[in-house]
Amino acid sequence: MPNKIDYVINLVGRPENTAEKDKQTNWLPAQNALTLAGKYRIKGLGFVQVKLGPKCFIQTKVDIASEYQDSGLPVVIVNPTSVIGGGRDDFLSKIAPVFKLLGFFSSK
Repeated sequence: MPNKIDYVINLVGRPENTAEKDKQTNWLPAQNALTLAGKYRIKGLGFVQVKLGPKCFIQTKVDIASEYQDSGLPVVIVNPTSVIGGGRDDFLSKIAPVFKLLGFFSSK
């Protein structure tokens, strides 16, 4: 590990189908990031929450964000509608191409 860390950004997470997998995939990395941030007295802790997804996943993200905010560390949370990436295999990932298609017809 380096002697100094300025920022920690937690980009880890994905929906899981059991509480144990959710803990391993989402909670433990979040705790590690928080511990690391506290140890190095970082300038900022970043976290990606989401607005859409399975209910238990959204709740996990809300709980992690709350824990980060209560930590006393400088925290920035971004809350996109959804994050689609490698390994994600839920309903939203399957309809992501529809979102892209609809974007072609956007007025922007």
